[in-house]
Amino acid sequence: MRRRMLHSARACYQRRRCSWRCMISVLLCSVVLTVVFTREQLQAAISGTITQHEVRRITCPACFGEDFCPVLARFQRRPDLGRKYLASGNGVHKGILARAGDSSGMAASTSPQPPTVFVIGKSLAYGKELATLNGNICMDAKARGVYNGDCTAGLTDQHVGRIALQAAESLLAGADWHGLYNMSHAEEVHSISHCVGDQLHKKIVHAYDGDGDGRLQANEAAMMRTSVMVNHEAVVLKAFPSSDGWPFPRYYGACGRMIFVEHSGAEMGDYMDKPWTVRVRVAKALVDTTIKLTDNAEQWIFHLLDVEEDNFAVHYNSTLDRYVVTLIDLEHMIIVNKNDPVFLGEFTSNDRVVSVSETFAACAKESRNCQVVFPAQLCAAGLQDTNYYYICRNLLFADHHWAGDQIVSWTSGLLHDPPDKAVKQSLTRLANECILNNQGHGRLQAYRKLSRLLSKLGSRSQDSGSSRRLICEVKI
Repeated sequence: MRRRMLHSARACYQRRRCSWRCMISVLLCSVVLTVVFTREQLQAAISGTITQHEVRRITCPACFGEDFCPVLARFQRRPDLGRKYLASGNGVHKGILARAGDSSGMAASTSPQPPTVFVIGKSLAYGKELATLNGNICMDAKARGVYNGDCTAGLTDQHVGRIALQAAESLLAGADWHGLYNMSHAEEVHSISHCVGDQLHKKIVHAYDGDGDGRLQANEAAMMRTSVMVNHEAVVLKAFPSSDGWPFPRYYGACGRMIFVEHSGAEMGDYMDKPWTVRVRVAKALVDTTIKLTDNAEQWIFHLLDVEEDNFAVHYNSTLDRYVVTLIDLEHMIIVNKNDPVFLGEFTSNDRVVSVSETFAACAKESRNCQVVFPAQLCAAGLQDTNYYYICRNLLFADHHWAGDQIVSWTSGLLHDPPDKAVKQSLTRLANECILNNQGHGRLQAYRKLSRLLSKLGSRSQDSGSSRRLICEVKI
């Protein structure tokens, strides 16, 4: 009897042990299947198409535009196209789009299998920012007396579109166009709305004027105001197209609350550890881009207020045999036209350059994002060399080291580790002139000298022993 009881107990234990083993096996398989399935779902989600519901087209005209909507279905997400924007977690989708004749402006193709172009879809606002945007649009309309409803409960996407249209209609009926840019509840720090003079307003109206009559329709004004309220990147890309020579991505259009632009290459951060022969040519391209944004025949100054390596893209143009640098993050800038009547009272001389060395000196040893100027100074067009200062300090001669009040070396940036003593000496002098504005003839001339030196170094970087001769040629 005792033996049977022991046998029965052992059998029961074995069955339970088997049962537990089976249960554990089932659980492990379930976990594996769940992980695999979730990964497949994630890959499908980030590599598939974008729907009009996803871009919230229903919010229009409280959106960025609708000209890209007819081709939205042909946009395929490709998260492997770049380092900075991963998947869609930050509202940016990298992908491809087949060429076709459509309202986005892409050339028609008769090929049976049309080529593709690399395109980036940018939400410009995502997550809680979208809810905040709806609330801001509603409160702005209430402040203007065109809406008296609740801006919190029951504010749907479709409802906010009607509210934005009412506000735009009211503003267009008034005599003062400045109201289009004065947002009662917008985030105005670094906003384009700081310096909207006559010239910039005309540029923006021309960009949004669909029928070419020189006046904005209510829906066009509502889309423009929505962009200014949350992120003015779409406004800048439309008003200053890359086809006119501006170093910005090509703008393909917008659908709902997402814009679509050209994929302009790898982020500049990927080039910081390239060989010197590559870095010096990329540095020359960056200097050229900055000069274009600061000193151009059209008299526009784009004051850059967020100068970081990942806000610029780099690609090699094999036809021209040179690198091209494009500004890919246009959110933080102030735009001024030096000939604008609104600001001519402050800008009275073509050769007027305000020395800002005292202001910049307070920031020279601080973090990269130390801001040393205020919007009012930039709007007055008196400061013209801030871009050169930020580019030198953040991207060319970064993480510099001091001896007293002089920069003697730097360990990062595109121009780190010059190849020999002669080049380093000249670059050190230019770094001090550009960052501290305390030597020679000032920051503007130093930047021009730097451009000429980089051009020589880039074109003859394979000529060993030529560095000292190059220094003499550019008369530094």
